[in-house]
Amino acid sequence: MSARAAVVKNAVVVPIDQPPTIWKILALAAKAATERDGVDAVMQHFAEIGKRFGMAALLAVLRPWARREVQHVRRSAAHRVEIAVHHDLGTAETAEDRITARERLNDIGFHLPDGRFVEWTSATASEHRERADWYRDNAKRLQAVAKWHEAAAREIEAAGVTCLAEIGGRRVRALRKAGERSGALKAGSVQ
Repeated sequence: MSARAAVVKNAVVVPIDQPPTIWKILALAAKAATERDGVDAVMQHFAEIGKRFGMAALLAVLRPWARREVQHVRRSAAHRVEIAVHHDLGTAETAEDRITARERLNDIGFHLPDGRFVEWTSATASEHRERADWYRDNAKRLQAVAKWHEAAAREIEAAGVTCLAEIGGRRVRALRKAGERSGALKAGSVQ
């Protein structure tokens, strides 16, 4: 590794001389002990690039993006652990096996609807229920969106077109033709 590197506490190191892709930077940031350390690792990398290319003002814009991306990467990694633990708990034969499976949840947590972050193994029953309710509410919203897409698909098929934009295009062309025939529509009134 080169002498120039962005080093953040908890051993997150991002090389500067050979910039990795943003996804590699985010993966390194995801390994940081805390979300803040992860964001700091990403921002340190961008600070070096900003200095090098005279774009330091860009950092203020990048920080919220970096925070969201680090949260997403960390949440995705935590979700994979949750799935594995859930599987292992389902196949655990002894109480010792269940304890061992759950130990992997010690280092991960989740956000609650009010923005608080709690660790899996420290969360109360109420906090777990709050998170479960949040997922149920999101599932209801996603069901509504799924219905909208099904309705759009039916409308496309019924009209015999390949997309919704073609339905609108046909309607406009029909209105223009009708207007040209009747002289009722002035040129340019329907776009």
